[in-house]
Amino acid sequence: MLILGVFGILLSVLMIYLRVAPKLGLFDTPNNRSSHKEETIRGAGIIYPIALLLYGFLYDFLPLPLIVGGIFLGVVSFIDDWKNLTARLRLILHAGVITWCILDLNWGNQLFWLIPLIAFVYLWLMNAYNFMDGINGMTALNTLSVLLALLLLNIDKPFTNSFLLFVLILATVIFSFFNLRKKAICFLGDVGSIPLGFVLIGLTLAAIYSTGDTNPLVFFAVYIIDSGWTIFQRLIAKENILKPHRKHLYQVLVNEKGLGHLTVSVAYFAIQMGINGLYFAIDWPKHVFLIATFLCLSAGYVLIKQRLLKSV
Repeated sequence: MLILGVFGILLSVLMIYLRVAPKLGLFDTPNNRSSHKEETIRGAGIIYPIALLLYGFLYDFLPLPLIVGGIFLGVVSFIDDWKNLTARLRLILHAGVITWCILDLNWGNQLFWLIPLIAFVYLWLMNAYNFMDGINGMTALNTLSVLLALLLLNIDKPFTNSFLLFVLILATVIFSFFNLRKKAICFLGDVGSIPLGFVLIGLTLAAIYSTGDTNPLVFFAVYIIDSGWTIFQRLIAKENILKPHRKHLYQVLVNEKGLGHLTVSVAYFAIQMGINGLYFAIDWPKHVFLIATFLCLSAGYVLIKQRLLKSV
């Protein structure tokens, strides 16, 4: 009954938002960097801060930095979706919440010297989650792959409350109904992608801290590879990496090669689910699967993207 109640509340919130958002001007208008052609409601990701709020009331907002931080970032990102905050202010707020979350894991006693590096990677991955939210179904499917993997890992090696994962899965299923389609009704917006990335990465770090193994980072492998190599490509080209672009592999596949949004999103999802399956199928030595996966994916990514760009 509790799960059905949460599902009903989240669905109602999103339905109300979809009616109100157009009146507030909360929609994306296509431009030369867009991968869609029609105005689409943005900010439907508000369902995730609401999901965290519901979970917080039920479980005393624990783990505190993750839940409160996610809600706070949702509020900040909603304001940004509506009024556009400065990049500097966003960076300061993001970095502050991330640092709080990392320090709460008590890594300071053993790995204090690594905290700045962990914070930097956390910040990059959180924003990469935002940058990859560009085509129908991409973030919805990837989020499901991460959450299902974390849920399985939590059953075997507990590191968080499983109901938190269930609540996030419910929110993702509801959002998917409106986004995972040929003509999406809505997009997440920063209000969804930023807190969602923050919470998923925070949960993964909690799993890494609990197990002493970095292999769970493979749950983000496809996103890390596409985002990381795209940034490298733009740096080599001496481009401003903070400005919008259409150079991710998924963007090239959709915009230059003409593949459908859902075709590309499902392909990314299938690859990530295959990686997750291998993670659970074999008892890997610590850190080995992460390194092997990134090396193999990097080689394949670079070869595919070079061929695609030559043929464009």
